[in-house]
Amino acid sequence: MILSSLGGSIYQFVIVLVIFIGVLLLTGFTTKWIANYMQNQTASNDSNFEMIDAFNMGPGHRLQIIKVGKNKYYLLALNKESITLLGELNEEDLKEKTATATTNRNFNDILNKFHLDKQKQSK
Repeated sequence: MILSSLGGSIYQFVIVLVIFIGVLLLTGFTTKWIANYMQNQTASNDSNFEMIDAFNMGPGHRLQIIKVGKNKYYLLALNKESITLLGELNEEDLKEKTATATTNRNFNDILNKFHLDKQKQSK
């Protein structure tokens, strides 16, 4: 009697675990699909708008440089209630982005750097 009760509990646990992992996988795939869809919507080749750079100044406040058309650049201040045009920029005023600034680091690199910093601090 105790053995069958234990087997039923293990069986229920495995079923719940499989359902939980399935929900996590479904959530991950859905999130990735939505991100790709949104990126394709905003980065279409026939668009006249392109976000060049953004700077977060705090919760709900940011500066953005956008390109409109072929060579018009605008600096905008955005917050929750409004968008304010701060000025027009020339292409010569903008700094070119370097390849190192846009490369993505993986979590392992960040963890190794953190570990090395901790070792240096303890010495």
